Amino acid sequence: MDRQEKERQVAELTERLRTSETLIVADYRGLTMPQIDQLRSKLLEQGARFTVVKNTLTSKARRSPPRTSPSSQSCRRRRCCARRSSAPLPRR
Repeated sequence: MDRQEKERQVAELTERLRTSETLIVADYRGLTMPQIDQLRSKLLEQGARFTVVKNTLTSKARRSPPRTSPSSQSCRRRRCCARRSSAPLPRR
C-alpha cells in the first residue's frame, strides 16, 4: 500500500469515526472466517459495518480532531471495529 492510499484510508476512517453514533472495538483473534462473515452479516442487518483496520492507520485517524476516540491502549492489538451511524451504509 503506497502513501497516497494510506492517506486516503486515514481520511476515510477519520470521517467514519467522526460520524459514528456507536463504535465497538474488539479483538477478533480466534474467530474463524465463517464466524466473521456471520458477524458481519448480522451487523449489516442492524445498519452497522464491521471493518478490520491496520493499527497504525487507526492511531492516525483517532488523533485527527475533533472527535473523542478510543484510548491508545484499546488500539494496541489486532482489532476490528463495528460502527453504526444514522447515515445509510453505501453498498459495496
